[in-house]
Amino acid sequence: MKKRICALLLAVALLCALAVPALAAAEDSAAVRTVRALGIIVGDEYGNMNLSGFVTRAQFAKILVAASRYRDSISPDGTGYALYRDVKNGHWASEYIRIAAQEGWMTGYTDSTFRPENTITLEEVCASTLRLLGYDGASLAGSFPYAHLSKASALGLRDGISCVQGQSMTRGDCAQLIYNLFPAQTASGQVYGTTLGLTIRDGEVDYLTVLLDKLTGPCVAGRGETLGFTPVTVFRDGKESAFTSLNQNDVYYYNTGMRSLWIYTKRASGRLDAVTISGGTPTAVTVGGKSYAIGSTDAAFRFSAMGGTPTGSYVTLLLGMDDKVAGVLSGVAVNETYYGVVQSAVKSAAEDKAAVQTELTLFCADGVERSFVIPRDAGLEAGRVAAVSVSSAGADVHGVSANLGGRVSADGRRIGDIPLADGVQIVDSAADGTAITLRPSRLAGTELSGADVRYYTRNTAGEIDRLFLNDLTGDTWTYVYLTEVYDPSPDFFSSNVRYTYLNRGRSTTFYGGGTKYAVTAGGGAVSFASDGSIRSMRALRACDVRRMENGTAFLDGGSRAIAENAQVYLRQSGGYYLTDLAAVNAYDYRLTGWYDDFTGRAGGQIRVLIAEPKP
Repeated sequence: MKKRICALLLAVALLCALAVPALAAAEDSAAVRTVRALGIIVGDEYGNMNLSGFVTRAQFAKILVAASRYRDSISPDGTGYALYRDVKNGHWASEYIRIAAQEGWMTGYTDSTFRPENTITLEEVCASTLRLLGYDGASLAGSFPYAHLSKASALGLRDGISCVQGQSMTRGDCAQLIYNLFPAQTASGQVYGTTLGLTIRDGEVDYLTVLLDKLTGPCVAGRGETLGFTPVTVFRDGKESAFTSLNQNDVYYYNTGMRSLWIYTKRASGRLDAVTISGGTPTAVTVGGKSYAIGSTDAAFRFSAMGGTPTGSYVTLLLGMDDKVAGVLSGVAVNETYYGVVQSAVKSAAEDKAAVQTELTLFCADGVERSFVIPRDAGLEAGRVAAVSVSSAGADVHGVSANLGGRVSADGRRIGDIPLADGVQIVDSAADGTAITLRPSRLAGTELSGADVRYYTRNTAGEIDRLFLNDLTGDTWTYVYLTEVYDPSPDFFSSNVRYTYLNRGRSTTFYGGGTKYAVTAGGGAVSFASDGSIRSMRALRACDVRRMENGTAFLDGGSRAIAENAQVYLRQSGGYYLTDLAAVNAYDYRLTGWYDDFTGRAGGQIRVLIAEPKP
């Protein structure tokens, strides 16, 4: 945990030369995921964590309280009575500041002020955190700040933090420090995290235990259903999501203490072939030749003798965690037509082995991936747009196509003369079936040719309510930054070509396995197969960015849009560090953008931006 003095001095020299410090943690790091799940540091309404933003004294008071035994005793708005003359009654952090001050974790100034809007420095944070752990001045060898910085290092509190003495702490630094706090030893010899009821394994917080602790569910959402709390962490079909809304028949689980929400939208439709009974209770069902465990008492009742769901009927299973059945739709509730892009179409023998059936996976217009069993050879391949009609009599599928041209209006509300419906569902997909959903604003101002639209539907008002595009945006690719391409024998066939890339700050290395991609170190685009393997890789084109303004990069010969989810890396001695677009500029940094020049009409955006400090 201790660093050599020469290395520390070198780090200080490098950091002082930078206008913005490197982030201590990426958004998908264990530290950030854990503090977000615990509600200690959360993102904005769009889920952005703003890890490069500096933390004020008021904000750190809230962070300390949220990481303490008082975390569940604060009013929802955090307001309370004031202790300092510059923290008025009703100040958003007055209650946090009061607790932090009364517990002795933080102190005010001799003029009776707290200075809540001042940014907080590394040494102040270390001193406060040590007091939280029970270390007072008498237990530290030396004076402030050196004794506090030294003790914090000895306890591991500063591990992975780039901030040095005198510098203000970023949200990323604070996330890492709080994560380091949980396995740290208190003055009384306890592991701090265990005093809060957390599970610490091998010096780290057990993240899954945090999320699943005291989980309620499964529940099946009704129409317009809402939760009684605002979730901090949301997982949709196992992936972290910024969208918290529940749709009818979503399966969900929640933890009010951790303010976490797990939503599952997967469904399986087919004929109910059999119900497995154990101890008089249904424990599993077979639908379309595939067995599913029952995971709720409601579903068990529905498949019991009293539940009214007989074998031989056509049902849609609502699946939750581990694909367990949480609910079932039957009768007229099953009737619906789903439009989507075929992800896979696997043929197999039906249960009676006398016919062929197809297990079809569809990326539907609403962004939900659903599975259906079609009692025939569907004759469809991945990448086709299809319509699956489900009724109590069964399910059938057919491919669909319809071209449409015209310019999308600047406000993203019309294509030519045809209006887009409120809540229009838009899917862009590649030929291999890779598909994503889009907001209408993503297409604003784009001229569509007939081949750009694969299919669309219109509602009773004549508005377009579903729109399937033909690889128009390039957003179906995963964009990365290749830090190394190593080919031991560039002139001959080799299965040992090594590719190392960064994606959202995480480094991954893989071998081509005999496939050589036409890429070098720099920006790249990756297409993944359904099993997570790499299907293909292409190089991005570099450009020098002279200035940036309102999401646009200005180049020597024109301009390019910067993608909303562009990855920005700060390059300095020792590697690349994920940062925010707002943290860099063309005055202090040499900016190199990497854009896709092989995608559709709405592509060509800067996907990766590298910022290097100017000498």
